[in-house]
Amino acid sequence: MEPQPKKSLSTCPPASSVFSLNPETGKLDADALAHYETHGYIVLRQVISGDEAGEVRKELHRIIDEWYDEFERTGVEEADWVSMVNREESARRGEMTVETKDQRYLSVRRLFRMAVHDPYFKAMSTEHTVLRAVVKQVLGKDVKLLQSMALLKPPGAAEKRWHQDNGYFRLTPNNLMAFWIAIDHTTVQNGCMHVVPGTHRHGVDEHKSLDGNHKLYSLVQTPDTEKVVGIPLQPGDALVFHGELHHFTPPNRSDGPRYAVQFHYASAECCPTVCPKAADAAATPTTDNSGPNRQDGTPSNDGTATGGDVMDDERGIGGGGVEAPAADRGFDCDPKCVEPQFWYFRKAECLVSGQDYGDPHI
Repeated sequence: MEPQPKKSLSTCPPASSVFSLNPETGKLDADALAHYETHGYIVLRQVISGDEAGEVRKELHRIIDEWYDEFERTGVEEADWVSMVNREESARRGEMTVETKDQRYLSVRRLFRMAVHDPYFKAMSTEHTVLRAVVKQVLGKDVKLLQSMALLKPPGAAEKRWHQDNGYFRLTPNNLMAFWIAIDHTTVQNGCMHVVPGTHRHGVDEHKSLDGNHKLYSLVQTPDTEKVVGIPLQPGDALVFHGELHHFTPPNRSDGPRYAVQFHYASAECCPTVCPKAADAAATPTTDNSGPNRQDGTPSNDGTATGGDVMDDERGIGGGGVEAPAADRGFDCDPKCVEPQFWYFRKAECLVSGQDYGDPHI
């Protein structure tokens, strides 16, 4: 795998990509929609107000405080794909001091599937006037919330390597998008978003996991630095981008965290694409724990599928998926294939608008 880019990166989006919208209706103008279709992204100013961004921060801290209170009582810490609170590895190993509230907050790198676990973020992601309006203009009337996350990027946090979101989701058609909302001032120094305009028009490119580590799953070919556009944002600003746009965030080299919330949405007509390797293995069920669907419902490091039915209804692949033409699969099967680990990215969290098509849809 090629190394991630080391040259200096662009520090601001072109003015032509920045748009305002009506805060009461969320209506985008034709130029904004055309820019999204051509370049794969738009920057929206003040999707939420500065006061709302402050409220979001308080709610994130509330969730972390509640989790730590429970953790101190029980000592139980669930896997990242189960728990809403995902801590830094050093915190999980007991190598970080977490005696104060500020230390608690710095120990958490991500909140995962918030709309499933917390009413505040379910309401924000599904009922907020501006978000709903923008999403329906881009995706159509039948929309699901695919995934909700808070990306807290503590000081010293590593880069999020170049990738396409649909490299994880593997949905067809590729009618999906992300709403990345800054809660802090985001800069190149603290790890703002970077994109390569137009890369959403060429399908899902090859992804691999570095040394078999699914947390380092990323594009094999990294972009030319000259094509990269940095997207620094003010609190309340949003980057709206297509689910197949190439993007990454650099390390946080500042002395403070970089808070953002990210909601992924997809047309309710989308279906999970079946990995041919998983589909073939599904025809010969086993009871071992070597595949992505172990008897305990956890993903594994192997690329084969097993016959356990614990998570069949949740993962949205295998028996619940729709076979896509071979040319459209784009899966990266090799002896170290870890793509089946991403079953937990492929099931929508809730309906936002319109019709819920049900299985085999997301």
